[in-house]
Amino acid sequence: MSRYSNLIFVCLFNVVLLLVPSSMSCDCYQEHEQIAFCRGDTTLKFKVDTRSVVYRVNGQYMDTYNGTGQAEELYRYRISDLTIYQNDSNLNDVDMTYIYSNTNSTACGQYLEIGSTYATIGGYVTDNRYFIHSCMNILNVDTVGHFKTLALFNLMTFYHYGCHSCHVSDCRPGSSDCLNANTTDMCEVTAIEESRQPFLSVCVAFGDPNCRWFNNGAFIPAPSPTQHTEVDEPEFWPEI
Repeated sequence: MSRYSNLIFVCLFNVVLLLVPSSMSCDCYQEHEQIAFCRGDTTLKFKVDTRSVVYRVNGQYMDTYNGTGQAEELYRYRISDLTIYQNDSNLNDVDMTYIYSNTNSTACGQYLEIGSTYATIGGYVTDNRYFIHSCMNILNVDTVGHFKTLALFNLMTFYHYGCHSCHVSDCRPGSSDCLNANTTDMCEVTAIEESRQPFLSVCVAFGDPNCRWFNNGAFIPAPSPTQHTEVDEPEFWPEI
């Protein structure tokens, strides 16, 4: 998230904790990964070593809490093998030994599996700690095949390419904020329907004036012949 977006999320997050009934679930909008990446959101890869529960009380973090006041329950994940592809905040001043998330799903808490490796785009910093949430883009790398794992991290390079020349229209039904998809520098998320996998598609142009979806090492056919132009696919995945 951008700093401005993070501020909005944190404010809404606190309001949700105070006002939303516990029976309600987290309701949020998850945009396409390329939009978040092009905006400059923090992009990480890490392995989860341990998961524990801690308590935040008046800005203090405690391993146990027996007080009578209200305590916010958090997941604390100890991580390793951290790679930072880009970041929109000064992570040099943040302790990245651990990352945190709310345990409450109504507050968009995010549960991670111990021993799994994740790639994420988004998150925010508070109390000199890094937080993730279920509204951001998160992929368990261990759930995809070897080729897709390699493609995943090379897509970070492709995103850089696409950000300079293409735009992604990630419209939802009834939205008034949709971009004009009738231009050659635009890709619509709906063009690949429900088959799009997180982190595994990129809107990019290779020797073609039209931006098109590139997924799993091949271009996805455009919705109509008028929007499709045959081009040579790249001979390599660029190294990061």
